[in-house]
Amino acid sequence: MPSEIAALPGWRQHIEPWWDRYLELLDEIPMTVDVDMAATDEVVREMALHLQTWADELGFDFHDTPRGGFFRIKLWD
Repeated sequence: MPSEIAALPGWRQHIEPWWDRYLELLDEIPMTVDVDMAATDEVVREMALHLQTWADELGFDFHDTPRGGFFRIKLWD
């Protein structure tokens, strides 16, 4: 990460705590010509859960319901 980005308060507060795990998940995606669909699907599932938790920590509640997607900004409650 460039030092000028890493020094930003928004980076340190909202992104840095989540960044290492995000990069770890990206590294888990199999990069071969013959795509391992099961392994890729598992990483995509883990990435979705990580991003959903990250967004929730930032104040965004987005999840699926039986009637479709649900979204709210918790700060507006």
